[in-house]
Amino acid sequence: MAFTTFATSFVSYLMDVMHKSPLEASTIITVFFGVCGTTPLFGGFLADAYLGRYATIAIFSIVHLLGLILLAAGAVVAPLSPRICKHDAEQCLDEKATAFQMGYLYVSLLIVAIGFGGIKSNIVVFGADQFDRGNPSDKKNLGMFFSSLYMTLDLGFVLALTIVVYIQVQFGWNWGLTTLAIAMAAGNALFFAGTPFYKQKRPSGSPVTRLLQVIVSAYRKRKLELPQDVNLLYEVPGRMSAIPGSSKIQHTDGLRFLDKAAVKIGLDHEVEGSWTLCTVTQVEELKAMIRLLPICATTMLLMSTVVVLLNYSTVQALMMDRSLSKSIQVPAPSVPFLSSVFVMIAIPFYELVYVPAMRKLTGNPRGTTHLQRIGIGLFLSTLTMIVAGFVEHKRAESKRARFSAFLLTIPFSMYGLASIFGTIGLIELFYSQAPEGMRCFGSSLLPFTAAIGSFSATALNSIVGSSTNWLHQSWQWHLDYYYWLLACLNAVNFALFLVCARFYKYKEEQDKERDGET
Repeated sequence: MAFTTFATSFVSYLMDVMHKSPLEASTIITVFFGVCGTTPLFGGFLADAYLGRYATIAIFSIVHLLGLILLAAGAVVAPLSPRICKHDAEQCLDEKATAFQMGYLYVSLLIVAIGFGGIKSNIVVFGADQFDRGNPSDKKNLGMFFSSLYMTLDLGFVLALTIVVYIQVQFGWNWGLTTLAIAMAAGNALFFAGTPFYKQKRPSGSPVTRLLQVIVSAYRKRKLELPQDVNLLYEVPGRMSAIPGSSKIQHTDGLRFLDKAAVKIGLDHEVEGSWTLCTVTQVEELKAMIRLLPICATTMLLMSTVVVLLNYSTVQALMMDRSLSKSIQVPAPSVPFLSSVFVMIAIPFYELVYVPAMRKLTGNPRGTTHLQRIGIGLFLSTLTMIVAGFVEHKRAESKRARFSAFLLTIPFSMYGLASIFGTIGLIELFYSQAPEGMRCFGSSLLPFTAAIGSFSATALNSIVGSSTNWLHQSWQWHLDYYYWLLACLNAVNFALFLVCARFYKYKEEQDKERDGET
């Protein structure tokens, strides 16, 4: 709810309450989302290295709540924001926010972003930890959990675009932001109520340190010859690895130059887990993360698509008919809510109809592989931008005053389908393929990719706007060209993804190849 509010309507708070220009408000929101994409890396690192997933979520959910309370206080307490214009509007518009008021706002947003990072990087993995992957029933239900989690997030999207917007419009931003804080407090209470029942896994040490140790050790031994027999590479005895709470990862043939980090040369100062000698499991952790990076990079535009749609849908809706009846008019930020309702209906259909039907055809427990679902999501994302361009083209061509704003729900619904396949596929891919000891850190790459996608969309906006007249005074008449440009970029990105997916090998495939050789 909070994240969606910041994405869709908080810009009006910055303009109407803090008296910022549209450009200044847009810049603040963009930077905020950039920070929100970076903080999960820190949250994932802390969980994997020191705190564990439960403790990280518990601490950062309180931090997130504190940030929302501070934001609400900023809208309620008079000295923390400029005067709210009621009578002399022009005089109020000249009253800019003071340095103290803007500083308070920035600190509040930073605290919100820090709290978001600790939650976002851990909540998916912690929820999945409650399932026993060795149990066939639990393994089957794990996919259902990912879809259910996404549907819950979509519910938050709907609530933000309906209830929160209604409260903000009818009673003001002080009540709108207070509603977010109350909702977060209720969510925290529910989370802590489940504490006695959670399965908790202990932290496994710094993932960043382990990755760097492999790189440094391999570089130091770069001139050594690798042994022909991979069994001569260093590994601790027993079933468990030297990484606390993690099973061993078997050797794979790719990226062989990194194997030199596990070559034992018998020096006195050579110590296991140091910067001179690493285990095979430690080397394979780095290999697994490297293999995931191209997939992660080629999904960046999937994340930026929704940023573009959200950024411009409000402005488009303001120029269109938003009437549900003669007496009811939907606020412009709330127009996409119908598409979210559609997605909430589509997810159960996906799980109860699509997955079982595809399971019978393919034999795959989830109907299709992770990469196939991501590919479908990227393809639908391309179609989304094409359709968004046609809707905008028809709106601009139409001379009728009552061109329905609810036509915007078509591209939003298509993007919702793209997310059901693409985003859920990405979540499952990273959880199943990331090393056990760095799943939270690996999962944090997804919001980081989304932040890069957001910045990319903003940068593209600036480039197009500075080189053409599309996005200046008359941008609204040529936004269709901008959408179609993004459709072309999505198509190129989809082709790159297909190449990366063609060469990607799942853990299970590597295990079968190794078993076949032995």
